[in-house]
Amino acid sequence: MGEGLALHLGKKFSGSDVWAALANHEYLSRAQGVLGPSIRAFVPIKTDHGTRQVGVVVVGILTPTPREILATIRFPLYLFALAGLFAGAVGGVFLARKIKRAMFNLEPWEIARLLEERLAIFQSIREGVVAVDGSHRITVANEEACRLIGLPAAPLGRPVQAVAPELRLGETVAQGLAVLNEECVLGNQVCLMVNRLPIRVRGKIVGAVATFRDLTEVRQMAEELTGVKKLVDALRAQGHEHRNRLHTIAGLIQLGYYDEALDFIFRATAEEENLAVFLAKRVKEAGVAGLLLGKYNRARELRVELELDPQTCLTALPPGVDAGTVVTILGNLLDNALEAAAIMPPERRTVICCVREEGGTLCLRVTDRGPGIPPELREKIFETGFSTKGSVNRGLGLALVQSHVRRLGGEIHVSSDETGTTFCVRLPARGKEDRVRGGDYHGNR
Repeated sequence: MGEGLALHLGKKFSGSDVWAALANHEYLSRAQGVLGPSIRAFVPIKTDHGTRQVGVVVVGILTPTPREILATIRFPLYLFALAGLFAGAVGGVFLARKIKRAMFNLEPWEIARLLEERLAIFQSIREGVVAVDGSHRITVANEEACRLIGLPAAPLGRPVQAVAPELRLGETVAQGLAVLNEECVLGNQVCLMVNRLPIRVRGKIVGAVATFRDLTEVRQMAEELTGVKKLVDALRAQGHEHRNRLHTIAGLIQLGYYDEALDFIFRATAEEENLAVFLAKRVKEAGVAGLLLGKYNRARELRVELELDPQTCLTALPPGVDAGTVVTILGNLLDNALEAAAIMPPERRTVICCVREEGGTLCLRVTDRGPGIPPELREKIFETGFSTKGSVNRGLGLALVQSHVRRLGGEIHVSSDETGTTFCVRLPARGKEDRVRGGDYHGNR
């Protein structure tokens, strides 16, 4: 630097920022000097005890260019860049592994395929499915749900209380309680059978899901299953009874008691003929008559006496009441009565049935001399799934009876004590206000 400045000795200072220093000022200045850009300090030179300026002293420091700066720090810069790349690569690997574990080691295309499959499965389910998150907003709703409860075209993200309050999923999220086989009322009609379940993740409730079906379809399936079961039971009871009679007749003939065998045949034939004649004269509805005849054979198999009330008379069903519904109601009541009487001593193994018309109303009454219904269970007998038999797949009969009676606007009267139980069902010719009575337990039998 000294050699470079020596070349300019004796020459005029070329910087334009010197004029203030010649006017007796001290200052710093950034300018382009003879050696390059620099920061220079100007100080006046004075004599006569500082009263007269005779010159200026200039001290400059060269400022490096960006290229010079980069050239100076390029090795540390390269080192830090490599270290940053290495740390980023290692962190990226760990982050990718963590994200992949969170996604169950699935690739993006596998996640997309699973999502498409899940959507296809939801849409193919015949039951309506609606799920909400912890904020009660809909996260899942298939096409069947939209059809059954009339959800809008794009329900996702909307509050369930605003579009489907009857599902009561907000209560499920708040209470965390599962509700199974609950009848859901839309408007004035009972049309849905709903199951509501909370969704738990690591023990915390994060939402709820409701599955539901058209109650009409459920009833139709129940009626079909009940009808098939009753037909099988009736055929089995009849076949068992005929085998017993054939064995008795064969034994009497082998023992040489021919007259006794003939008497037995005549008695058995006369008994069935009398019942058939009574039903043919007093019960004109073929389905009901066939049910009573089948239950009579079932009662004989259980060693229970099934009596038909002399007042039994059915010329025609009331308008709006179909034979299948009557068979379902009467069949379930008789099944329960026969099972209750079958466990009693011989003197109490009796069931009395009466079917008659009263002023356009169909009255079905079934009385047994069983053990009665305990007081603590009398409010539960019509609940779906409740049964005193202590076995699975029970508790549907009386719930189905109540459902049919409600649908037809009828009444159920129940009387029960230690001497037995009476169920009385009245089905009107036209719909009335739904009312189901189950509290008159100690009335007249």
